[in-house]
Amino acid sequence: MKPEIKIAITGIGNCLSSLIQGIFYYKNVKDERELVPGLMHNLVGGYKISDIKPVAAFDIDVRKVGKDLSEAIVALPNCTKTFCKDIPKMGVKVKMGRKNGASFRWSGSAYEKLSRKSNFCRSKRKTG
Repeated sequence: MKPEIKIAITGIGNCLSSLIQGIFYYKNVKDERELVPGLMHNLVGGYKISDIKPVAAFDIDVRKVGKDLSEAIVALPNCTKTFCKDIPKMGVKVKMGRKNGASFRWSGSAYEKLSRKSNFCRSKRKTG
C-alpha cells in the first residue's frame, strides 16, 4: 500500500475548488484500464486521485478563514462550476495566511492585517 500524498494549500480559489471536487468525483476509480472521461491518466506513479489528502489550508480572505475546506471552496469570490456536490467535511480548517503586499480589486474589507509570524509556519511544523 502506497502512502497518501499529503498536501498543504495556499489560496482557496477556483483551481483548488476543482481539484477538491475532482478528488471526490473520481474517488472510485480503481485502475489504469478503466476509461474515465475527464482524466488523462487514472494512475500516476501508482497513485490514484483519491490518494491526495489535504492536511492544511491557508487563505487571506476572511470569508474562507475558519471554515472547513469543504465549505471554503464554495465561498465567495469563488465562482467555478460545481460538478461534485457531495463533498463531506474534510476536517481541514482554513487558517489565515500571510499577505505579501499583493493588492486585488476585491480586497476591500475582506482582508485583515497579519502579524509577521503566520499560521503557515506553525502548521507546516505540525503536519510534516
